Amino acid sequence: MNPINPKLRQIAEAIVASEVQPGAHADLYISSCLDIFKKIQAQMASLMGGLGFNAVISRALLLAQHDSAWLQFLKTNPDGSLEYAGDAESKWENTSVKAGAVALLSESSVRAGAVALLTELLELLAAFIGETLTLHLLGEIWPALQQE
Repeated sequence: MNPINPKLRQIAEAIVASEVQPGAHADLYISSCLDIFKKIQAQMASLMGGLGFNAVISRALLLAQHDSAWLQFLKTNPDGSLEYAGDAESKWENTSVKAGAVALLSESSVRAGAVALLTELLELLAAFIGETLTLHLLGEIWPALQQE
């Protein structure tokens, strides 16, 4: 894969920092991270549809799992939404073990995983629809990004 665009990585870090409150319990921290992707999903679904966004977020998740092991506990739904083991106990084999492992994660490892996944997603979106349109759509969700 090509090297990560530092501008997109900085944007991913800024989004995570603005949306996720430090010091939260791991489950709440992960839930806050997933809320970021819900916002992006809602914005992108109008452009590429649920299945199109599913394809992009699934690929981003696969790429980001190499950077952060906790991301293996996430799965994509057909509409492109993400869920993790703690939210879907009945759908996962050995969920209690997986959910327990997630609860042991540090805040910094969850943050690093969220940034890695968001960076991969932004990279893919920039490749498919262009960096300018990607940044414009993000600016509609997070207006502060347009002033940077």
